[in-house]
Amino acid sequence: MRNTAIRYARVTIVKESYESDDCYGRFAPPSSVFFGMHVSNPVPVLGHSPEDKDRLLRQLRAGMHAIPQQVLDSHPQKGSEGRML
Repeated sequence: MRNTAIRYARVTIVKESYESDDCYGRFAPPSSVFFGMHVSNPVPVLGHSPEDKDRLLRQLRAGMHAIPQQVLDSHPQKGSEGRML
């Protein structure tokens, strides 16, 4: 029998957030609400697409810039619902 277990690789905060930035930067639905308010998000954002797309990307990038590099490069412990401890 073949092993089909999924292997989880922990990523740093910066990798996780830049993946979100890249994903949202490519995201172009005709009209939708973008929720980035979950406790696991290092930079919470909320808005409507496509009209708020530029503002949301600016907020995400500014929030990332405000987090110290040593934190961005870390693998933080996570608690309930992915909240960073």
